[in-house]
Amino acid sequence: MTNKQARQAAILDLVAEHVVGSQEELRQLLLARGMDVTQATLSRDLRDLHLARISEVGGARYVLP
Repeated sequence: MTNKQARQAAILDLVAEHVVGSQEELRQLLLARGMDVTQATLSRDLRDLHLARISEVGGARYVLP
């Protein structure tokens, strides 16, 4: 598994397990898993994975497609 594949798999896991409201929050969760990524890389990954950011009563969050 490449770094990109591992990182994207981790992103999917984190979004499924946590309410993630921002890219920075997601970046911090990835950092806790030992994956230090830039905002630009994270933005590309979110686009590649077709994750959507939706608004809810308590705020916005990323959801799986």
